[in-house]
Amino acid sequence: MTAVPSLTWSVIGQAGLEWLTQIGETLAQIWEVVPGVPEDDRLMFEVAVFEVAGNMVEHSVPAPTWYHFELDVNRSRLRAVLRDNAGRTTVPLQAARMPDEMADGGRGLPLAKSALDILEYDAAEGNCWTLVRLLG
Repeated sequence: MTAVPSLTWSVIGQAGLEWLTQIGETLAQIWEVVPGVPEDDRLMFEVAVFEVAGNMVEHSVPAPTWYHFELDVNRSRLRAVLRDNAGRTTVPLQAARMPDEMADGGRGLPLAKSALDILEYDAAEGNCWTLVRLLG
């Protein structure tokens, strides 16, 4: 990847599906602005972002009144922070494992964990997920 200064983008949404669309559009724009990010890193990072963001939209209780996606890109890593103001999730991040192949769900967090170098969860205020994929 060519030398890139640290660049930051932010997407705030109030409707979950609209927020997911906005994240996708923002990521597409970012890859245009920062074209040197290797395709496999972009794809793996996007999978993780959409798995976590999709879980937030689908499973947050009570339903949040806002969502926030922040992305920071520099030459050494891709970092996203996803937040909402819903109640604390009950999903144990450290115990998330790929379910049996016949299971109907439960693949989101294991997929995200395998695509990232760092996946952290903090419930100090709502739900806050930090996703990092190291480059190079």
